Amino acid sequence: MRYRAYIFDLDGTLLDTSPGVFAAFRGALARLGRPEPTDEILAGTIGPTLKSSFVNLFGVPEEAAEDAVRIYREEYAAGAMFHAARYDGMAELLQILKEKGCALGVASYKLESYIEPVLERFDLAAYFDVFCGVRDEWESKAQIIGRCLSGLSCPPQQAVIGDSPYDAIGAKEAGTAFIGAGYGFGFRQNELPYPAPMADMPLDILNYC
Repeated sequence: MRYRAYIFDLDGTLLDTSPGVFAAFRGALARLGRPEPTDEILAGTIGPTLKSSFVNLFGVPEEAAEDAVRIYREEYAAGAMFHAARYDGMAELLQILKEKGCALGVASYKLESYIEPVLERFDLAAYFDVFCGVRDEWESKAQIIGRCLSGLSCPPQQAVIGDSPYDAIGAKEAGTAFIGAGYGFGFRQNELPYPAPMADMPLDILNYC
């Protein structure tokens, strides 16, 4: 194997979480008295932080954004977090990587407390050695990846598989390799900040192992 550790994002990589994310945004915006967003606008929430989405996409004032994020998380934790679907071939991919002796981690912009319960619901949690998510609103993706690498006791010359240009940036800042999950939320190679291999389906990741 080319890499000793494989770190996966959650949204758009392990699971299609868009139904739950969109439902939580709709619920939060309704509670804030704002117009219901279209699916097209909600698609722009994939990748950026929650705070930046509320400010830049929905016009929530900077000083009110933290409260908007709190309301979103209430909506998400109330059940929207389980509105998701596992990508075809994902369990098979993780099983193969584990059988080959690879360490597996999750590095996500979700609150850390959400990650394991969501993956347990979709029978994926048992494959992973560490679950790293947001602990501090100011934490960057590179810092989350760094904590994940530390938990796996691996140097940064490993692979991070993400679903958006934000993950590619985080991987570069953390010093890891990157494989794009083109099967996820639909971003393509020309949207990346630098050239990188792409997997059109989960099992394609094995082509770069």
